[in-house]
Amino acid sequence: MTTLAIHLNDALAAHLTRVAADQQITLEELARRSLTSYTAAYNEETHAAIEDVENRRNLVGPFHSVEDLMRDLNALQI
Repeated sequence: MTTLAIHLNDALAAHLTRVAADQQITLEELARRSLTSYTAAYNEETHAAIEDVENRRNLVGPFHSVEDLMRDLNALQI
């Protein structure tokens, strides 16, 4: 099991506590549901792309200008 510590300002903590209370769940459960919902929004291809970037794999570039980037993007025919 992993412990996640999150520092919130007082106003945000109070707001999230009210949201959790309205749903009759704990703040921990609200955080768990929010994180699960957020990450579930990505499809398999997006998860793979995120992992590639985090591990510096399958990257393209460098691009020295926006024009260089756009030229490369426009070359892709999907």
